[in-house]
Amino acid sequence: MGATITGGTPSLEEAVVELARGDVLTCSATVIAPQAVLTAAHCVKSADLPDVVDGNGVHHTAVAKFAHPGFDATTLDHDLALIVVDPPLAIAPLPYTTALDAAVGDMFEVIGYGWTVAGDTSVPARRTGTSQLTAIDPLQLHSVAAPNQTCEGDSGGPAVLAGQIIGVASSGDPMCVQFAQHTRVDAHADFIAATLAATAAGGAQPGDRCWYAANCAAGTCTAALDDPRLAFCDVLRRRLRIGTRVYRRPVPPSRTEPGRDRGGLRECSGLHRCPVRRAERWQHDHVHHALLQRPARVHVPDWDHVQRGRRWRGSVLRDTAERWLLVDPR
Repeated sequence: MGATITGGTPSLEEAVVELARGDVLTCSATVIAPQAVLTAAHCVKSADLPDVVDGNGVHHTAVAKFAHPGFDATTLDHDLALIVVDPPLAIAPLPYTTALDAAVGDMFEVIGYGWTVAGDTSVPARRTGTSQLTAIDPLQLHSVAAPNQTCEGDSGGPAVLAGQIIGVASSGDPMCVQFAQHTRVDAHADFIAATLAATAAGGAQPGDRCWYAANCAAGTCTAALDDPRLAFCDVLRRRLRIGTRVYRRPVPPSRTEPGRDRGGLRECSGLHRCPVRRAERWQHDHVHHALLQRPARVHVPDWDHVQRGRRWRGSVLRDTAERWLLVDPR
């Protein structure tokens, strides 16, 4: 079951926040980076994202969730996840350990927004208490109340020792009096570090997935046309004007005049627009830097085939001689 702090006292640790859907508490979490909070994977099982609510009751919008890929909902192994928010949180992060320095019998602090007793109906509030380590497994820490332990609503909250997060509240007995389990943070440090690096401001390179505007080191975070749920860092400076009444009729090369480059098209004299020949610069600017994940496809006519007498139909070239190129999906 979800893991509150039984018999605890009010906590001043601003890094510990609440996860809520509307005004309903779902779990606790901890700010570990300006853009990310650490919580339990079972807290983000549903398709929708919870709000991150700070100690002042301000709701912050979540834009992505990252549950550990090894999470098992039955055994609760790898019960750990990160939620990304935008804009960043103006809260000092709480550090997490990458090498556990604890032993059975050690006392540690637990913090969360959960029940103070089983079945508690009071307004959720951040509370803290003390628990004792009873066992250390490769993936989990086991504890008992000393005199406090986590309870419903504390899932995702931190277990803190020597000022560092050593575990994430995962589960416990239904009455919150016998035992509690916490997912070890050090055992998942690589997953946490990789997720923080990918989602940090400037952490996504051109062509990489992105989740908010400042995530891109260059360009803009642009949704893919074929799947708006996915976005990528886009470095193209202009949209390609292809497939929307660009080609009026074929103009032999001898009748064209130099014009300015328009993203793979060259604007010709008079009323005509003609496709530019296969230029190395065009291929470098608009093919090499094309998005690699889910690029849109557009028709670009091969002038060599057009020159040999292929037909133009209506205002847009539809011909078997067309070649497909991958371009930025804007």
